[in-house]
Amino acid sequence: MKIIYNIWILFFLSFVSISSGANDFELSISDIAITGNNLDVKLKLRRTSTNWTSLGSSNFVIKYNQNISNPTLISAHNFSGANYDNINLKNISVATEQALSINIHLFVPDAGTNLVLNEWVDIVTIRFTIDNPNALSLLEFDYERTTIWDHSQTVEMDKSSGSMESRSIYPTASIIAKLKVFLEGPYNTSTHEMNTLLNIQSYIPPCSPYAEDARTVASIPANIVDWGLLELRETASGPAVMSKSVFLRKDGYLVGDDGTTTDLSLNAPVGNYYVVIKHRNHLAVMSANAITLNSTLATLYDFATGEGQYYGSLAILLESGVYGMLSGDITGDGAIVFSAELTEIRADNLAAGYYGSDLNLDGAVVFSAELTTVRKNNLNGSALLN
Repeated sequence: MKIIYNIWILFFLSFVSISSGANDFELSISDIAITGNNLDVKLKLRRTSTNWTSLGSSNFVIKYNQNISNPTLISAHNFSGANYDNINLKNISVATEQALSINIHLFVPDAGTNLVLNEWVDIVTIRFTIDNPNALSLLEFDYERTTIWDHSQTVEMDKSSGSMESRSIYPTASIIAKLKVFLEGPYNTSTHEMNTLLNIQSYIPPCSPYAEDARTVASIPANIVDWGLLELRETASGPAVMSKSVFLRKDGYLVGDDGTTTDLSLNAPVGNYYVVIKHRNHLAVMSANAITLNSTLATLYDFATGEGQYYGSLAILLESGVYGMLSGDITGDGAIVFSAELTEIRADNLAAGYYGSDLNLDGAVVFSAELTTVRKNNLNGSALLN
């Protein structure tokens, strides 16, 4: 499939050290948003040592390539009034490459004079112009250096002390999907829905357990069963081109952070995709075929209606006419193997909370109940090809 609107953002998450050898702060990209030809980049900062407390006049330099231009300051975050003087942007040249110098003056938090240790704080949002948003392009954000002033000392940071991360975004985030799937573990044949006992007991963490999209929400909405991970693939055996943490609602719908939105906005171009659903202790599943996803109309893909909805027909009958994902993959390796799962259950037996060994998601690991599930589903493996 030809991918248009594919933009890779590469940036350096960098650290600084002074004589103590400890990392003193980290700089990263907090958020990226694209609207038309505008690329908005939000930067965040975290103080990671006690060697300094508040920002005085400081300077950050970020190199960027020829595919974007015209950086302008959109807003300064968390800084104002007597604690904030100004922020200046200036285009400069670093080794013949264009770069952006961000000069910050008298920059300390609104809430007080010090930056809280180990807490991220958004500092600025900068808008760039994308020169050609309709063409395949590579946008490189290359961390260059930083100078921090903390009253009596100047601390310098350069890119050699950091590591590189990448993310892929699209100018029109644009496709939407509507999906429904049931988990075997919490499914209740009396209500024809899934139980929400983890939620009722406040065991679901606000941060998604999936590293592919470890987002954090302010609170867990009502009627949510657990976190899940949604992935899109261009081919059945190909890698994920998009991963998104979502909530599994008790009626089976995958929903957004508000717990009600069933039309999920996905960061990928219009096209045909295999849809993958993952859960931390159920076997991952994939749509039987690639489905068409566009930016205007979300057609429901309901895994629950039959085995034929699942790639490889890997599903379990929950009740007449209702199919779901198999419970028991505690280790998360794509297979339910009695000896491996038993080891996990024994280790967590009688524990209460958010545990992978809690296969019915009721908030408690009960040896006999979990063992029954593993025995029943033993030697099943995910139909995913990777």
